[in-house]
Parts: sequence; structure tokens; C-alpha cells
Amino acid sequence: MKPNDFIPVSKPFITLEDKDAVISALDAGWVSGDGPVVRVFEKSLCEFFKKPYAVSCSNGTAAVDLAIAVLGLSPGDRAVCPSFTIGSCCFELVRRGISIDFVDSEMDTFNPTEDDYLRAVNEHTRVIIIPHIYGFCVDVPSIKRSLGSRDIWIIEDCAESQFLCYPSGGLVGSCADITTYSFYSNKTVVAGEGGAVLCGNIDIYKKLNSYRNLCFDPNRRFFHTDIGWNYRLGSLSAALANSQLTRGALTTKKKQEIGVRYYEDLCELSQIYIPPPIIGNRENGYWIVPILLKHGQRKDRDHFAKYLSGKGIGTRPFFEPLHLQKVFVNTDQPITLPNCTALGNMGLYIPSFVGISEDEVTYVVETIKDYFL
Repeated sequence: MKPNDFIPVSKPFITLEDKDAVISALDAGWVSGDGPVVRVFEKSLCEFFKKPYAVSCSNGTAAVDLAIAVLGLSPGDRAVCPSFTIGSCCFELVRRGISIDFVDSEMDTFNPTEDDYLRAVNEHTRVIIIPHIYGFCVDVPSIKRSLGSRDIWIIEDCAESQFLCYPSGGLVGSCADITTYSFYSNKTVVAGEGGAVLCGNIDIYKKLNSYRNLCFDPNRRFFHTDIGWNYRLGSLSAALANSQLTRGALTTKKKQEIGVRYYEDLCELSQIYIPPPIIGNRENGYWIVPILLKHGQRKDRDHFAKYLSGKGIGTRPFFEPLHLQKVFVNTDQPITLPNCTALGNMGLYIPSFVGISEDEVTYVVETIKDYFL
């Protein structure tokens, strides 16, 4: 590689078909969220992800905001959520005064176990938020069976698990009451910015549509029935995402091939943990390729990242655990979630975007080996 080359941690893979789709929307004069391509995209989402109703929106954060907003939660209600996830899973809970019971995650899959979620449930729990982290999936059908007839909503955040399957079978997202997606530029389906909420309940669907569009009264223009948002998805983003959606399964397969290559080349390094293709009955979708330093402190992880950057290799640190952030935990009583804390201190991920070349992967592997050997 040339000294001036830089391999980013992620980069969208845009085809001629994607460009043609966007140009077609432009030529048709549709730019805003009112265009017919938005409706076409929502119909495609229903078909691909096996849900009756889909509401597109401006980004993945907006999708989770909408999903929480339509549940009618009030102070005194409680939510269960992993600490090791992106903060947008909980922003709307905080805004609504909903207390959060954070759960720890496993060091190998980066997710809580099904039992971890269930142990956190109490008499005040109204919603469980289940994000599938970094490529491994939680067995939501198992959780739902254990909950039985309890009045508890399940929201699945499938931003990082599109086109994957539960360990017990079935498409991820299909079991939840409400499922959210992100189509950010590093996701399997790319819209630049964009998101969606899918559900099977017509009343929830109507509420999602209303909250997304400023809660306008359908019979009285500019009269608001509640406090909503302008969270509509633009037509150009919908056109791009709809084109990408058609090859989502192929994109997932390519990401898995890249992940397996990294694993096979790096798994013998004793200083790091890189997740294998399968753990038990859980298949790794390799949305990203994570690396966890087994020993040391945050400064050691940061030194490793700085070394890779100096060699022209991009990285990104793991999530900062939410239970350590005052914006999410309004108490001086410390919460002890040791695995989440360790993951936040010691993890990063390396370039694995669709389109990365074999030579680039080889260079990343050799550079990592040079650091540790």
C-alpha cells in the first residue's frame, strides 16, 4: 500500500443501480417525504422483513423515539435495556421520565443473555428494548415465551442485525411488537440517513404515522392532536435505500466472509479476542469486526488505535456504557455492570466494509500482528 492510503473503518457501497434510483426520483421531481418512492420503500420493507406495517423516518434514532412514544408510557413505568448499546435506545425514555433498569452483557457476544433480560423484569416493567449488538442476535422468541401473557412491550433495534436470524430460527425483528431499523451509511442498507419502524398492530401503525408527521389532524390542516415531530424520510434517501434493500442478503453474506477472513487470520493472537463465526447456536453476522484487548486498560486500547491510525487504518471505539453516564442514570448510587465497563474500555473495531479489497484486509491483518508479535 502507498504511505498516503487510508482504510476507513466503514464506507458505503454505492452501485450504478443505486445512483440511477436516486436520479429517477430527482427527474420525477420528488425530493421531500411526500413522494411515491417513500410508499414503495415502505411496502418493500414489509415484504423483506415480514411485517404488515412499516413507517419510514429520518434516522434510526427517530425510529426508536417513535417506537417508545406510541406506547403511552408514564413516570413510574420502567424499561429494561442493556447498558452496552447506543444512547439513542434510551433518549426518549429519559425525556418521558421512564426509569431504566440496565443489564450487563456477555464478553463474547456483546449482548445480554435471555436470562439477563428476564431477571431485570419487575412488576413495573412496561417495555424491554433489545438491540442486537455488533452481529450476534438475542433469542427474542425465547424471551417472549417466558413473558407469557404479561403486559410488557418488546422493541427490537435491528440497526446492526438486518437480514439475520434468531438462534432458534426466524428472521430477526419478526417476533417483536415493534421493530426499528437504521439506514445510516455504515449499515447493511444505506440511505445516508434514514430509519424505519415496523409493527403488526394497526393502531400502533396509525400512531407512528401521526407522530412522524407533527400529529396533524387528518381532517384539519395544521391542527395538531398531540406533540409530534417532523421525522419524515426524504424521497432521495428512500430511493437509495430501496435500491440497497434488494441486495441486503448479499451484503450480509459479504460482511460475513470478511469477518471470517479476519477471524481465521487473527484468532491465534493471545492478546486479543475476535469473535468467531458461531458461538453455540448463535451465528455471527459480522456487521462489524470487533477486537477486544484481553488485558490492560483503556489507555492500552487507545494506544493500539493510535498505532493503527498511524499506519493508515481506521478504527472506532466500542460503545460507552450507558450506566456510567449521568444523562441516563439519575442517581449517585453506583451501578455495577463489570462486563459492560470492560467492553467500553477495551474494545474497538476495524475496517470491514463491503468493497474492502483482499490486499487491504491483508494489510490490516499484518499490521495488527506486527503490533502484538
